[in-house]
Parts: sequence; structure tokens; C-alpha cells
Amino acid sequence: MIKDILMFILMFISSYFIVSIVHELGHVISGLYYGFKLSCLIIGPLGIKRDENDKLKLYIEKNLAFWGGIGGTTPTKKNNASINIISNILIAGPIIQLLFGLICLFVCLYYLNLFFYLLGFMAIGASISSIIPFPQRIGGFYTDGARWLKIKKSKKNGLVELSCFNIVQSYYKYKNYSKINTLDINCLIKNEEPSNQYLGHYFLMLYYKDSGDIENMSKEKEILKNLESKVTKSFIKIYNYKEC
Repeated sequence: MIKDILMFILMFISSYFIVSIVHELGHVISGLYYGFKLSCLIIGPLGIKRDENDKLKLYIEKNLAFWGGIGGTTPTKKNNASINIISNILIAGPIIQLLFGLICLFVCLYYLNLFFYLLGFMAIGASISSIIPFPQRIGGFYTDGARWLKIKKSKKNGLVELSCFNIVQSYYKYKNYSKINTLDINCLIKNEEPSNQYLGHYFLMLYYKDSGDIENMSKEKEILKNLESKVTKSFIKIYNYKEC
């Protein structure tokens, strides 16, 4: 009995990691299709990212907020990203995850196996959860479905997503926030959503930090402090200006 329970727990944990990998690979494969390159892949405490020499390396991710999984790709050429490409990359993760789940359940029609049942139902459940456009952030992030819908409903939201993408792209390319285009930062700051304003001021703080402008960096920290009450604690934990 104990052996069966332990085996089920092992299969459940293994299923979670496999399903998470499939989801993030959906984002990555979609990005590679558009000519981007892998910048990071995080599943649980394990991660892959590019170092200062632009080579991929394994590392241990210490931020628990990222353990749910992140699959990131960045353009290989400057400004070859677009709102439509970003929206397609966003939705690719849950769609591929859904297809994977359906395939697993289809296999179970001919080959009864508890592990495939777990994979199938977990993949489908996780896919549906990430597609549902929850109005609030979960663990500091909107679901893929919510972000995709925001892009499709409003050009302004699409520009916010594109600005975030450009900022991350710039950082992974130069390993320095001083190279960020301030127009992308202003796009976030001028947005009416407090979390986007917070994110904009957070990146502006890092911009001043890496530019050696300590005075303006301190001013941005004060602004972030005033914005704390308007965003979730999980969001602040991820983008913690106090650690900078």
C-alpha cells in the first residue's frame, strides 16, 4: 500500500514537470519558428540561461515565483518582433500543452496506463487554466490567455507587451539595463494600470543604476515605495526594488 502511494506521488511529480516543460517548450518552439533564440528556460529550481558570452548554461533558480516555469526567446535581429508575433508566442504554450494532453488520453484508449492518464488530465487542466483570461495576476503574472486577449482587444495593451519584450530583449543582449530604450519604459509608466506603472519605474530604476545615476535611482525607489500599496505582494516579491 505504501509502495503504491509513493509510486503515485512520484508519477504525479514527474507529470507536473513534464507538463510544465511541454508548456514552456511551446513558447520556445514558437519563438524559434519566428527566428528568435532561446534566452532562458526555467522549470522548478532548474534553469537554463545565456551567460555573458552568449552561451547557454545550467543554473539553480532561487526565486520561487519562477518555479512555475518560464520559457523565453529573444530576437536575433534588432526590432524583428511585432505585436502579432508576441501574441502567437504567448498562446503557443497552452495550445501545445492542450494537444499534448489530448494525445496522452488518446494513447490511453489503446494502452491503459495511470501515468498517461495523469499526464493527459494534468496537461489539459493546466492548459485550460493558463488560457482562461483571469482579470487579476496570479503569482505576479497574468495568464497567457489574459495577456493574449489584452493584446487582441487593445493596441495600447499590445504596445505594453511589446515594450516589456523589448526591455527584456535589450537586457539579454547587453546584460545591462543602461541600454534600455526609455521610450519602452515610458510606455509602461504612462499606462493606467498600477502594475505596469510599477514595472516601468522598476526598469527605470535599474536603468539609472546601471548608468551610474544614483540620485535618480533613489528617486525611482521612492516612487516604487509609493506604488507598493497598489500592486500585489507577489508582484513586489518578483520585482523587489529594495534588493537593488
